[in-house]
Amino acid sequence: MNSHKYDGLSEAEALKRREKFGENVLREKKGPSPFYIFISQFKSPLIYVLLFAAIISFLFQEYSDFGLITAVIALNAIMGFYQEYNAQKTLSALKKILKPIASVIRQGKRTEIEVKDLVPGDIVVLAAGDQIPADGKTHEATNLLVNEAILTGEEEAVDKKPAENAPLFMGTTVISGVGIMEVTKIGLETEIGKISEKLSEIREEETPLQIKLQKFSTNLIYIIAVLCLLIFILGITREHNVWTMFRFAMVLAVAAIPEGLPIAATVILARGMKRILKRKGLVKKLLSVETLGSTSVICTDKTGTLTRGIMQVVKSQFSDAEHAHLALILANQQKDNLEVALWQYVEKHNHLQPKKLLDSVEKIYEEPFNSENKYSLSVIRQDGTERAYVLGAPEVVLGFCKISESDKEKVLKLMKSWAELGLKIVGCAYKKEGDLKEKKDWIWLGILGIEDPIRPEVKEAISACQNAGIKIKIVTGDFRETAIKVAKTLGLKSDNKSIMEAPELERISPDELKKRIENITIFPRITPHQKLKIVEALQGNNEVVAMTGDGVNDALALKKADIAVVVANASDVAKEVSDLILLDSNFKTIVAACEEGRVILANIKKVVSYALSNSFVELILIFGAVLLNFPTPLTV
Repeated sequence: MNSHKYDGLSEAEALKRREKFGENVLREKKGPSPFYIFISQFKSPLIYVLLFAAIISFLFQEYSDFGLITAVIALNAIMGFYQEYNAQKTLSALKKILKPIASVIRQGKRTEIEVKDLVPGDIVVLAAGDQIPADGKTHEATNLLVNEAILTGEEEAVDKKPAENAPLFMGTTVISGVGIMEVTKIGLETEIGKISEKLSEIREEETPLQIKLQKFSTNLIYIIAVLCLLIFILGITREHNVWTMFRFAMVLAVAAIPEGLPIAATVILARGMKRILKRKGLVKKLLSVETLGSTSVICTDKTGTLTRGIMQVVKSQFSDAEHAHLALILANQQKDNLEVALWQYVEKHNHLQPKKLLDSVEKIYEEPFNSENKYSLSVIRQDGTERAYVLGAPEVVLGFCKISESDKEKVLKLMKSWAELGLKIVGCAYKKEGDLKEKKDWIWLGILGIEDPIRPEVKEAISACQNAGIKIKIVTGDFRETAIKVAKTLGLKSDNKSIMEAPELERISPDELKKRIENITIFPRITPHQKLKIVEALQGNNEVVAMTGDGVNDALALKKADIAVVVANASDVAKEVSDLILLDSNFKTIVAACEEGRVILANIKKVVSYALSNSFVELILIFGAVLLNFPTPLTV
């Protein structure tokens, strides 16, 4: 790769373009201000009722009632503010305060600038481990593999070829190789920027508790108003003073309102919020605590949520373990999770130290891995002796080897059985004589089976969800076979009737999807738009939907869901729309939060029943006294 032939932009031209296109940043959504958090505590139908009662008490000079009701409203607001403000502070502490840097060519020289200062036309130099700073196209590449899971949800690295001007996307990660790209889009014009902007188009839905409280408050007002009106009319028919009866009815209405209910509900929610935090779940809003208890469906991504996002060798079969372990280190040029898994495997089983081994040999020839040849090859010299090692797709490596048909048949049979387990299979071989670069007469060493393991606690957590009546749906950008393997491991339905792939989902109407979605467990190869469609269909069936995820690709569905659940290392866009953050990235924390939510819901129901029993005893007692023309139990 030759970066010297690029002059790049001049500083003057870069400044001119920055003035035209702006900074390379996404529109940052600031968290709610302390004032907004405080004011939002008054946005409750019950608080409106109490405010009405306070005004009536003041107008009728019932200053003690006015003071008590006002104090209740203020205390409720202070407690709610304290909990939500602390949650926002904790969320802010989770965000990384970093200034990302990009390596660019400006005026013929390579320099480093802040990512926000990139402009269209900039030439950026990429290396393994870099996060791509803007959208662009590939100019040069050597073994350039990019992980686009943050956008697509797929783990498989994408091979970027300069001949095809392969597109590169902001936020994705270079996992192997080097390259040079030209920036074409920045900020909100990038793919991530467009997804971020779409979030603002989604209306935030009311929580189940808000809906229930609104309905409860409306019914309560109607009942109190009707009974007080009847008492007023009956009093007039008994020839009581009109003004006296009006005042009596108003005071009675104030007395019947359960002013202790809002603060009791706030205390219950706040205590639940604290208990969930102790169990490693950060709830951002008080009302979200109760919604967790109402959850009926969890739509979960696979990578990083059900799985660890870390590849691990789980099976191996070698004819010569010593040389196989050397091949896993010496023939491996990839700088990704696979390389880490292979190195860890060797360290565990052979106690070799890969870095020391690499320092002790001289690599005299290499053929890097790419998606076309599907192997990586290294010729090394050590202590005057030359050897060659190859690592890659087993069917390709087998083609290099001198092996009997019967032995080859055994290997292919073993490969098939491992593939049915959803494992990624890697083969290895070596050569110690002859033309070490020639692809024949190699010595077959064996194969490894690699998986991205499911988190150990997930199966138990999903079982607990199912026992609680919560349905689980895997919604992933991964392949059908991989999703089926995960579903089977977790004890979820995985027959053909339980699977709906992206083309079918795109084709059917929303009404048809609503009819069928209850029986679907696995949604493979799904796009962000389709995830949103799934959540909307479930909500159309009156399900309370929790959506788990961690990438930008999940953000639209997360915001639409009733509960958005993200892991601690999720993207900032996902965290911004989340309701529950799993501080330990543990799926089991969702179950704990749902358990607490159900306890909270039960406690709120008890408080409502108690408050109403007190209020309506007063109303019914006085209504009966007026109806029967008895002396009223209360006087004005």
